[in-house]
Amino acid sequence: MSTPAVLNPAIPNVTLPFSSSEAHFFDESIHPSTIRHDLSAADPSSHNSTATLLRCMKYLLALTSKGRDVSDFFPDVVKLVGSVSLEVRKMVYMYL
Repeated sequence: MSTPAVLNPAIPNVTLPFSSSEAHFFDESIHPSTIRHDLSAADPSSHNSTATLLRCMKYLLALTSKGRDVSDFFPDVVKLVGSVSLEVRKMVYMYL
């Protein structure tokens, strides 16, 4: 099943993938110590921790887009540059 697409108003005739399941990252609040613990406990060189790293990065990017200061997580996020997951690395570069 493919995800629905939305038209990007800034670029005519270009559609972007849209997933409504990601909205909870903006609505839910999570304590920063939980994110920090999960980032430090996860192994970026293991495929088993990819889901945890993705969840943490999505929360950090959601907080950033809401205008919150997430600079305290910089050392933890920089360590993820060498992650085996391409999606995690893309989110790290968005954070940086």
